[in-house]
Amino acid sequence: MRVFLGSLAGSNSLIGEDIASNYGGSFIGASNFGYGLSAWDFASNNNAGAFIGSSFGGLINTNGTSFGAFANPAFVNPAPNNTIDLRRNLPTSLSVGYALSAAISVNFRNGNKGFSVYNDASWSQEVFNFNVGGGGLGNYIINGVSTGQDYSPTMVARIVLRKTNLNSYSYSVTLGTTTYTANDITYNGYSNIRGFKFYVSNTEAGSNNDLYFNSIKVYKIDEPISIIPTSTFTTFVSYE
Repeated sequence: MRVFLGSLAGSNSLIGEDIASNYGGSFIGASNFGYGLSAWDFASNNNAGAFIGSSFGGLINTNGTSFGAFANPAFVNPAPNNTIDLRRNLPTSLSVGYALSAAISVNFRNGNKGFSVYNDASWSQEVFNFNVGGGGLGNYIINGVSTGQDYSPTMVARIVLRKTNLNSYSYSVTLGTTTYTANDITYNGYSNIRGFKFYVSNTEAGSNNDLYFNSIKVYKIDEPISIIPTSTFTTFVSYE
């Protein structure tokens, strides 16, 4: 394991990273086989858990694997609250000029699953959210706004959050061939990037409802690091 001991304003272009293939098939709370990031912190209820496996279509795998999580079933009487949050922190808030990125893979959209970023290290002040599911029909939602994106059984979200100045941040979320962007924003009145989590809750039973994620990176904006191999993106939508 490599341990990052410097500041997030360091000179190396890639200053934090973690990938599922570091974990040798075992993914448990308090583990850490990346660098530049705190150890994982799992918070779960009832029938929920984490694992290492192959993402849908293998599209976000590194050396054949991704991080995975499940929380089901939702539809029993009375319905239990099956949830898991897989939480982590940066050692300090993201410095201006740096970015945090990750890749997510999903199939079915029932329940809720996704990625949240927080202004603080106790995961209480949400500054960004990408959510799959909820809202009746269920779809792909960025900061509470539906993208209207069509369903895909091998949907991949490539998420990049950039710290553009002291009082705001910018994001890009690529779904398929469409990239959704917003520049120099705050959300819920917050703009720091410190804590983050991947989460899944109350899905139907079955592996098609699981959440997969991988390739967490922290790097300089002017020296972008490839999240995962991808084709050329052709459509851009702005929420500014």
